Amino acid sequence: MGQAEAAKAQRETLDHFIGDLRALRELTGQSYRALAVAIAQQREAAGASPGAAQIAHTTVSDAFRLGRQRVNPVLVREIVQALGLDSDEAEKWRERCVAAMAARPTGMLAGPPVAKPVTSEEFAPQELAPRSRAFFLTPVVIVVAGVLLNSTGKFLNPLLGDVLFFDMIGTAAAGILLGPWWAALVGALFAGIELLKGNVGDALFATTMISSALLWGYGARRWGLADTLPRFLGLSVLVALLTSALAVPITVLYFGGEPGRGFDGLFQSISTVGLNMWVMVGLANLTVSVVDKVLTGAVAFYLARPLKTLLNPSAVIAGSK
Repeated sequence: MGQAEAAKAQRETLDHFIGDLRALRELTGQSYRALAVAIAQQREAAGASPGAAQIAHTTVSDAFRLGRQRVNPVLVREIVQALGLDSDEAEKWRERCVAAMAARPTGMLAGPPVAKPVTSEEFAPQELAPRSRAFFLTPVVIVVAGVLLNSTGKFLNPLLGDVLFFDMIGTAAAGILLGPWWAALVGALFAGIELLKGNVGDALFATTMISSALLWGYGARRWGLADTLPRFLGLSVLVALLTSALAVPITVLYFGGEPGRGFDGLFQSISTVGLNMWVMVGLANLTVSVVDKVLTGAVAFYLARPLKTLLNPSAVIAGSK
């Protein structure tokens, strides 16, 4: 840390620190209840029992209250990690919290706390304004890239035998990076493009991207299922089940039960058993969908992983200090 940064850290009050923590949470859109769940999951992953890992959402929200004389630095580190920063960045926030408490005037211990709310003008507007604009541009870039990735997968799939789909990599990656509703926008745009091209059938199938986006997004951002590859692959299997539940009626009702893809051989093999049309289409679709979504999830996970630290909105505040 340089002399200028050291001097800045010495001048920082606890209220200004909490103001930064508030801005960090607002940028990521996490609720206090969601933070409490994420912190409990972190503690369990670190070896704590489920009972000991629990934390009330009121305890979390209290850490964001202005006018405090002290804040638990360990809880601050847990909160920051739950908001998406890595352990190194979270440790820096803990150190800032300790330094801010140490810098308060001695007289504060004897009297009531002096709470000075951090206004938008006081909260480093010169530093945060450009970064905030960059943050709001970031989702647009990721959404456009997601649509292009989905289109690229759809284009390459026939070259690979047209057995799988590979048209949701961008949707899954957007779910990890931005959450459910931005990822759903990727699916909605892709469906709209197919509709404008006159591909009504493809547009109908593309609507499954929206439901998949919501499940991938909520699983990644609210339930912590994108923290590790095995968790995300398990989530992708659930996405495959949901996708099949929506795709089978489209295949049977709109396409007359003809899958019309490279897995016709699988469909024909199942049809020899003499099962009902819905069952045959369901088995064929689900078999392919599970393989496709697991592979899609793996590619999206490793694609989003290096971008998560660079593009995570929480890095906006961390980088301003």
